[in-house]
Amino acid sequence: MKHKKHVVKSFFKSRFYFILTLFILELAFIIVTTMFLSSFGQYKWITTTFRFLSVVIDMYFIIYILNSDKHPRYKLAWILLVAIFQVLGVFMYLIFADKKIPHELTNEYIKEQGLLVQDENVNQKIKDRDILKQYISTSECGYPYYLNSAPKYFSIGEEYFEELLKDIDRAEHFIFLEYFIVKNGEMLDRLVEKLSEKVKQGVKVYLMYDDGGSLEALPDGLNRRLNSLGINVAVFGPVKISLLLLSMTNHRDHRKIVVIDNKIAYSGGVNIGDEYINAEVRFGCWKDSGIRVEGECVRNFTLSFIQFYNFCSKDKLDYKDFLIEHEFEKKDNVVLPFVDSPTDNMNTCKNIHLNMINSATDYIYMCTPYLVIDEELENALINAAKSNVDVRILVPYIPDKKSVFMVTRSHYSKLVSNGVRIYEYTPGFVHAKDFVCDDSIGLVGTVNMDFRSYYLHYECGFLIHNDDVLLDVKDNFLKALELSHELTMKEIKNTRAIVHIARAVMNVFAPLL
Repeated sequence: MKHKKHVVKSFFKSRFYFILTLFILELAFIIVTTMFLSSFGQYKWITTTFRFLSVVIDMYFIIYILNSDKHPRYKLAWILLVAIFQVLGVFMYLIFADKKIPHELTNEYIKEQGLLVQDENVNQKIKDRDILKQYISTSECGYPYYLNSAPKYFSIGEEYFEELLKDIDRAEHFIFLEYFIVKNGEMLDRLVEKLSEKVKQGVKVYLMYDDGGSLEALPDGLNRRLNSLGINVAVFGPVKISLLLLSMTNHRDHRKIVVIDNKIAYSGGVNIGDEYINAEVRFGCWKDSGIRVEGECVRNFTLSFIQFYNFCSKDKLDYKDFLIEHEFEKKDNVVLPFVDSPTDNMNTCKNIHLNMINSATDYIYMCTPYLVIDEELENALINAAKSNVDVRILVPYIPDKKSVFMVTRSHYSKLVSNGVRIYEYTPGFVHAKDFVCDDSIGLVGTVNMDFRSYYLHYECGFLIHNDDVLLDVKDNFLKALELSHELTMKEIKNTRAIVHIARAVMNVFAPLL
C-alpha cells in the first residue's frame, strides 16, 4: 500500500503529469473552440459556413492521407479518426502523424559521410544464397556487414547490466550510451557512479536519451547532475511545454546502443530502469535480452551514435576522432549492426523479419513483447507454418500495455488455426526482441513486431550469421517455453463475444497505438 501511495505521489509530482495536464488543457481548448464556433444557432450563416469549411477540410485531408506513402492500415486508422472527429481529427493528424524528419537523421546522411564502405570479400564467406540476399538487402540502409566479430548473448537484463559495468571499467578512450528510457533507481545510480569514475580517469563519456520515452520517470535535475560530473548529455526530441501540440512527434529514438572505444557494442531490449534488471517488480518477472559484440562491426554504431548526438547537441563530435583501430580475432561469422530510419521508405526492420520468415526451412522462433502485425506478416507466418516450418512466437502473459495486448491476442485465432504456435510467458512480461532461424541466422536488438518499430521509431540491432551465439538464443527461447503456456484453439474460441469485438475494434486502430 505504501508503495502504491509513493507511486501515485511521484506521478503527480512528475514532469510527465505536468505536461500531460497541459496537453489535455490545450486539447480541451480546441474542442471547446470547435463547439463554440458551431453553436451560433441564431446566426445560421456562421454555422453553415463553419460546417461547410469543416467538410471541405475533412475531405481534403482524407484525400491527402489516401495519397500519402504511409502503410494502408495506418492510413485507414487516420481516415476513420478524421471522419469521426472531423476538424479535431485533422488537428490530431497534423500533430502526431505528419512530421518531417530532418535530413541529418536519415540513413542517407550517414552514407554521405563516406566512412562506411562494404567489403565485397565478405560475400564469399556467405555460402547460403538466401542469407547473402538478406545481408545485401539489409545493407541498403547504409550500414555494411563484417567478419571478425565476437558476439555474446544475455538471456536476461541482470546479466547484460553486470557485463556492461565490467566493460565500462575497462574503457580507455570513450563511452557512448543511448537509451529510449532513463528512470531513477538502483540501475541508474550504479551506472552513473561507474561513469563518473571513468571521467576522472580521462575517459570521455556521452549519454543520449529520448525525451518522450523518459518523460514519465526522468529524475529531476538529471542533466545538471550528469554535466556536473563531466558526463556529456544530449536529449532526442525534447517535449516542449510551449506549443506542446506542435512539438510532439511519433518518431522516437527507440534505439539502445552502447559503444566503448570503437571496440565493443551493446544492444537489445534493456533500458535504464530497475524493472529491466528485476530490481523492481512491475509485471511479474521481466524477461529481457541483450547482446554484446566485439569486433570491426562496432564501427557502424560508433558512427550512428555520433550522427544522432551531433543533431541533438550543440557540441559537435568529429567522426574520425572516435574511429580507434583495434586488432580482432579472425572469424568467418557475419555480423551487421544496422539502424532503421522511419523516413527512408525502406522498412528495414520489417523486411528483416519477413526475409527470415520466408527463408526458413526448419524452424523460426520469435520473441516479442507486442504482436501488432499487418496482413503481409500474418500471411508470411501462416505460409511458413503450412510449409512444415516450426513457427513459434513467445509473447507476455502479463502485459505492460493492455490495449496493445488486446491487439496481440486478436491475431491468435488466425495464426494458431493455421499452424503457428503461440506461447504466453506465464512468469510475467517478455520485453526481449529475438529472432533465430535454422541455427543459421538471427536478430537481437530493439525491434518489436509492431507498427511503431516498423514505421515510426528509430530502431537498431545485430543481424548475425554463422555463429554459435545463435544456439544460445535458440536455447534460451526453448527454456522460456518450458515456463510458458501454449495457446489452443479451444481456449481461443472460448473467449467471450464482447472481448472479440473489443479486440477487433482495437485492431483497426493498432497502427496508432
